Amino acid sequence: MSGPKPQPTALKLLKGETRTERLNQNEPKPIAIAPDPPEYITGKALEVWRELSPKLERLGILTEIDFLAFSALCIEWAEYIKLRTMEGETVQTFESGAKQVAPEVSISHKCLTQLMKLFGEFGLTPSSRARLSISPQDDDDDMEGLL
Repeated sequence: MSGPKPQPTALKLLKGETRTERLNQNEPKPIAIAPDPPEYITGKALEVWRELSPKLERLGILTEIDFLAFSALCIEWAEYIKLRTMEGETVQTFESGAKQVAPEVSISHKCLTQLMKLFGEFGLTPSSRARLSISPQDDDDDMEGLL
């Protein structure tokens, strides 16, 4: 069956869905807490992890089981930055006079395509955030939510 992929219940609620028959009452609800980065997250990917994970945790978007998808996002970003900052020409010219985009540029475009998909999953683009509606939380209520 084709069509749009189902949205998580939390995302439907953030978007303002009020019809209970459209909500999955039995959907798993992982704890909204940023997982520690896996050992293979290093360098620029680790910098991105440390910068974004607390922000996404505060929004309730990053949960304890999202480490694989979030790892992919951080790794893709690090790879994209590495490819885009490499020294060299962006177009290769061969002896025959033919020109071709450098492989690094082509690969970086593929990285960016994957990144945009991952950014949407985590609400990291203006349009994906525009679909969300997060209620402000009082700092006093933080402890109540843990009890």
